[in-house]
Amino acid sequence: MPKRILLVDDAPQLLEAMEAVLTEAGYAVVGCDTPQDAVDLARETRPDLIVLDINMPGMNGWEVLEVLRLDPTTRRIPIVISSADYNALQQREAFLRSKGVELLYRPFDIEELFATVERLVGPARF
Repeated sequence: MPKRILLVDDAPQLLEAMEAVLTEAGYAVVGCDTPQDAVDLARETRPDLIVLDINMPGMNGWEVLEVLRLDPTTRRIPIVISSADYNALQQREAFLRSKGVELLYRPFDIEELFATVERLVGPARF
């Protein structure tokens, strides 16, 4: 059974591109573009990994992360925070890493994306 990845990003082109690349690699990918959908889908599907954009309207990625970490059904899911805002992530890097959250800066390097995903959940299939 392929590893399941939940992608959360309000940029449709980026979401589609990540979805296509990871699906082609053999992962089962679900994408969504709103923070509330991210929380709902994480609770319902319990993915093996969540790639979460920080800068979203309404509830931002930091708030989504907090909700997911407080929920017993989602608190252990590995999360990769993605953002083009290097300064915001750099300021929180030590804290995030201590909470088991990885960082991925955009624009993505495909090799770095694959390396991060494989390090956290392994290859798409056993």
